[in-house]
Amino acid sequence: MDPTGVTSGAKSAISTLKDAYAAGQEGGKFISDVQQDSLKIVAQQQKQREIERKKQDQVGSYQEQKAYKKFLEDRESAKASANLKDKIIKDHGPKGWDDFLKAQADIKRIDTEDAKSISKDTAKINALFWYCMIAGVIIAYTMYATSM
Repeated sequence: MDPTGVTSGAKSAISTLKDAYAAGQEGGKFISDVQQDSLKIVAQQQKQREIERKKQDQVGSYQEQKAYKKFLEDRESAKASANLKDKIIKDHGPKGWDDFLKAQADIKRIDTEDAKSISKDTAKINALFWYCMIAGVIIAYTMYATSM
């Protein structure tokens, strides 16, 4: 082996380690920035919710307003359901209403299954994200430790 080859190989290895270390630092900065942005968004949302609650407290308690709103929504929903039932029975007969109820139950079942599937997929994606982050930290640390 000639000394020039060893020297250029060593320089190349050191350059690669420096690049890996810089990439690790950049990744760490990115994660830190994302966390800071998330904290800012959460703080803004909390501030907005607090403003809304103060407005509602001036008119009445938050629970009273929420209960009244739910009461009105339930009344309107019951009225709409009764009107729909009357229309379906008028247009399609009692059998049509039974068919509607079956279709509605199927749709609710499918929506519930979809929601469960999405929840499982989201959990898997979050786990994969953290595995990748851990692997990145290990690689960056290994690169840093071997460059010392």
